[in-house]
Amino acid sequence: MTECSICTEVFTDPRVLPCMHTFCLKCLLNYGKDRQLGHRMPCPLCSEKFTIPDDDLSGTPNNVFVEKLLHVRKLSAGKVMCNCSGQQQSEEIKVFCQECKVAVCITCFAESHKTHDCSHIEEVSDNLRTLVVTDKEKVTDSREKTGELLPCLAKEKNDVIKHLAGTDDEVIGGQLKQIHHLSEV
Repeated sequence: MTECSICTEVFTDPRVLPCMHTFCLKCLLNYGKDRQLGHRMPCPLCSEKFTIPDDDLSGTPNNVFVEKLLHVRKLSAGKVMCNCSGQQQSEEIKVFCQECKVAVCITCFAESHKTHDCSHIEEVSDNLRTLVVTDKEKVTDSREKTGELLPCLAKEKNDVIKHLAGTDDEVIGGQLKQIHHLSEV
């Protein structure tokens, strides 16, 4: 699910076609390099035709689901790598910049974040795990309390509806008496 069927590598910049097949943007651009904007072109996998967007194949939508799968794949590999700009090979993330809210490698830290408030990634990770557990407990408690309150609220709602129905009956009954009394006069 995370590999392009054209290049058979892990997706880079995954793009989804209307038929729901996903390919690397680079592979799509190469596949459709002789095609004209607005013309129809077959999917490389199922041959279902789609129209090339006005801004070329670069305009095909990102496959956000596959991007998330790729992120999970990186995490499950045990090391999360930095998206170092301009470097041949990325490095393992080691630092979290509190100011920029971004996780970076030591090289990026030294180049762009050394004057910022930064923390070791493990410390930030531990704090976030604790926060997630605490938030989960709060949500669970709130859900239980809400579950306990719902029957009480339903009963109160029914009581109010019955009371309003009784009030309507009294008002209508009083109006009918007045009409009856006026008609006798």
